[in-house]
Amino acid sequence: MTAYLRNYWYLAAWSHEIGDKPLARTFFDRPAVLFRTEAGKVAMLDDLCPHRFAALHRGRVLGEAIECPYHGLRFSPEGNCVHSPFSGKPPHAQQVRSYPVVETDGAIRSGLRTRPFPIWAKSARPPPPSSSACTTT
Repeated sequence: MTAYLRNYWYLAAWSHEIGDKPLARTFFDRPAVLFRTEAGKVAMLDDLCPHRFAALHRGRVLGEAIECPYHGLRFSPEGNCVHSPFSGKPPHAQQVRSYPVVETDGAIRSGLRTRPFPIWAKSARPPPPSSSACTTT
């Protein structure tokens, strides 16, 4: 596996790529799925249902969750199972790894984290490099 820098944002997709259907991507050498909820929130999860290991990107988005195409378990943007077609209570032990996501300037960014990411506000821009960082000798 390739070593990746942690605690940095990486481009995962362009905003226009995430529509009504889930989008499959490979992110950090792992299959991932990006989707937009009915409320417009973008989410990214591992592209694997923990029940029977079906690819979630082959499922569909229903309201605020993505539905597995195999048995119909539904997962929230945080990766929690929120619906089971077999019982009234969702199996909370069934979870999918979620990734932090931010959408700004037409881009969806995500990353691996070992500590909290700084908030990326729409108006925020990286600070310009200081003049001392660009000195020549």
